[in-house]
Order: sequence, then structure tokens, then C-alpha cells
Amino acid sequence: MEEQVDLTQGQRLYLQFILDTFRAECQWPTHDRLDQFLYQTDPDMDIEDIWKSLPPGLTSYLDMNLLNNSASLTLKGIYALEPEAPEFVLFLQVLNLCVQTHASAQTIRSDDILGSHPDWDVADVQKMGWLLFGEGHLWQSFSGPGSPSSWTCTLKRQIRRFSDVRTMDAYWEKCDAVWPRPPVSPPSGGLPLTDSRFRNTLPENGIDLSTENTALWQQVTMHPDIHERCWNLYMQGDYDNAIFTATRAIEVAVRRKAHLPDALVGVDVIVQAFRPASPLLLYSNVVAEQEGMMALLRGVIMVYKNPQSHRHVGVQNKSECLAILLMCSNLLYMIDGLSLQAGA
Repeated sequence: MEEQVDLTQGQRLYLQFILDTFRAECQWPTHDRLDQFLYQTDPDMDIEDIWKSLPPGLTSYLDMNLLNNSASLTLKGIYALEPEAPEFVLFLQVLNLCVQTHASAQTIRSDDILGSHPDWDVADVQKMGWLLFGEGHLWQSFSGPGSPSSWTCTLKRQIRRFSDVRTMDAYWEKCDAVWPRPPVSPPSGGLPLTDSRFRNTLPENGIDLSTENTALWQQVTMHPDIHERCWNLYMQGDYDNAIFTATRAIEVAVRRKAHLPDALVGVDVIVQAFRPASPLLLYSNVVAEQEGMMALLRGVIMVYKNPQSHRHVGVQNKSECLAILLMCSNLLYMIDGLSLQAGA
């Protein structure tokens, strides 16, 4: 049985506002709107302090530089407030329909739910789209979450394992059984990507996570900045913001390490820090290698950060996003190991 979480008054207000808005409007509020609510309720309550104090896994990541991002709850976040929330009854019905659908097709649509449950309001289907979207381990791709009548979800084959699930406790137990969490201690310098949320996002026809390869994969670590800032965005399917946040972390890390001014942005940060003639951050004494690192980092900013900062790119591929996050993680570890050159 899922343990009930003891919440402080501030934590409960934080989560309750998100849930109340979700129920009333069929969509998640922004963090900015949540911040205004908390301030109006009590000027001494700080949204960042409350979010940091919350138990992990209840709500979406808070980035104070991206307050227009959605403040959402996971199913466990709803459970922390209301163990008998009415949303759970509907979610379990949708889960059962997903299992039935996968027997003949891999994709479930909002229209399928309306057809199977004609007594449901469109608002119910809209909310279930959001909640299913938040359970990223169940699907391969998702389009249009939050749309009242046009979301589409491509299911993972493991959904078939949930045919006997009738309660939320059984659902969470099944999740742990399908995607177990090996007890591995974090290597120094990073966080292990061995929990179920990570392992089930790998392409099923790609890396083999059978027993002979699991031990090797358990050694993979993600940079703390990427894990903390981007992982929830990735799990929610918000790939554009996950990529933007990861590549911005690289720019910020280089700027800080090279002691460059905040007014310097984008590729100019990379060029100033790594220019071979007089580098502030020395990657290699071999000029070609120093140029290569500068070009690599410039390319990451130009190809992955700039498009996301200028427009909605609409990245839909889960594996593509994960590959970019891992690349950014590796680059951040590299940047961490560099030192400001003497006299710079």
C-alpha cells in the first residue's frame, strides 16, 4: 500500500491549488499563477522554498526562470492530498481500456474513451489525457495532452502487464514489478539512472536491459543539474523545454566557470571561454582539440538551444530527447573538470 505523506500547511496549499485548478479548468496552472496564489495567501510563503521541501515525485519541476511552465501533479501527488480522489476511479478505467486496446492496436485516442464511456463528460476525458500523459512509463509517444477531444497516445507493450490492476495500490505495485529499482549506490559526481522512470524510457529495440546487461547500464550517471532541472520535464513529455533547459545549463556552467558577465549570452559565451588563441577554459593544449571542443559546444547551443528559445520546435521523439539530455550531461561533467586559466 502506498504510504500516506505528512504534509505541512504550505505544502498542502501548494498541491491543493494545483489540484483545484486542474479540476475546475481541466488543465494545470502555471508556476507563476501558483506563486501569485501563495503570495496572496501569505506573503511569507515562498514557492521555491515550498517546492524544495516537498517529498520527491509529487509534482513537476520548478524552474524560477521558467515560471510559465505548468505546475502539475503526479498520481502520487494527488494521492498525497486525497487517497480516495475520484480521478483514480476514472484513471483505472482508462488503464483497463489501454490494456484492451493494445490487444488490437498500439494507440489509444480520446475518441476511444468517449466511445467506451459515453456517460463521461468531455472534461473527464481531457483530464484523463493529462494524467495518462504524466505516467510517461506507460507510453512511447503522446500528442495533444490536454486537448478535450483530440489527444493520441501510443502505448508501450508492457501495458499488457496491467490487465489485473483494479486499485491504485495494485497499479503502483505493478509499476515496481515491471520496472524494478535495483539498489545501487550513486557513484561520485552524479545520480544513477537505474530507477524505473529511466529504464522504461529506453527504446525497446535498442539497448538490451536483460539481466546480463543491467549491471553495465547501472553504471550510467546523469549530471545532477540535468537530473534536477530536466528529468521531470522529460518524464512529462515536455521535450522542448527539457532540451532548452539542458542546453541552457551548459551555457550557464561555461559562463560561471569562465567568470564571464551575465550580459554575454549564447555562442559568444562559448567562443570567449574556449577560443584557442587565449582560452579562459583550456580543454586541450592541442589547438585542433581546443577548437573542436569550442565547435562542439557552439553547435550544441546553435542546434539545440537557440531553436527552442525562439519558437516551439515540437520535439516528439522520446529517445531523441533522452540522447540530447545524456549528451548535455556528459558535456557538463567535462566543464566541471576544467579550471580558469591563470591570469584570466
